Amino acid sequence: VPTQPKIKFDDLAQVSDTALATVFAQVDIDVALLALTGADQQLVQRLTKHLPAKQAKQINKRLARPGPLRLRDIERAQVEVARLAEQLAEKEEITWPATRERLAATA
Repeated sequence: VPTQPKIKFDDLAQVSDTALATVFAQVDIDVALLALTGADQQLVQRLTKHLPAKQAKQINKRLARPGPLRLRDIERAQVEVARLAEQLAEKEEITWPATRERLAATA
């Protein structure tokens, strides 16, 4: 069983728009959509504002009408995104407030 990442999905609200885009650029689109389902609307807006208008509209449309989903699938997708963010932070490809301190304290 994989361990939970030290960084939580909700922590992504603290990262810069650039770091947020870096994380989601490396995530499969289906995983990204699942993870963003039910996510804070402000986080979704920060992410989609950097996309071409057509792509942002498609994402917002899919998030508005996600169809039947299981909560555990959404949670798994959010853990996958958080795990990727943690790996990028450890490689210092992204940073955000308290990343180094949190990772050091929980290592």
